[in-house]
Amino acid sequence: MRFVVIYPLLLLFIVFRGIWPAFDSKKVRLWLIASLIPGALFPAVVRFIGGSMVAPDLPYWVVIVGQFCQMYVFCLGAILVAREAVSVPARILGLPFP
Repeated sequence: MRFVVIYPLLLLFIVFRGIWPAFDSKKVRLWLIASLIPGALFPAVVRFIGGSMVAPDLPYWVVIVGQFCQMYVFCLGAILVAREAVSVPARILGLPFP
């Protein structure tokens, strides 16, 4: 149940701290956000529609594609969290951090 909440929050973090400041084009932003939405909502789909995570009732290929999208969101979130962990102390010390 907790992944149903964690992944959409991670998506919001990616959008507001990664995509929004990095890209000026509204079209590019929307395409990137649209590419992340399936991964963020996959745990909810499996939880409420497709059975449990251990034995889903969804077809095998849907589970594989969904888990790939979910890992895509997780890896982007982990990279952004690592970047924030480095940039906050750098900003406090007054070091330049692009």
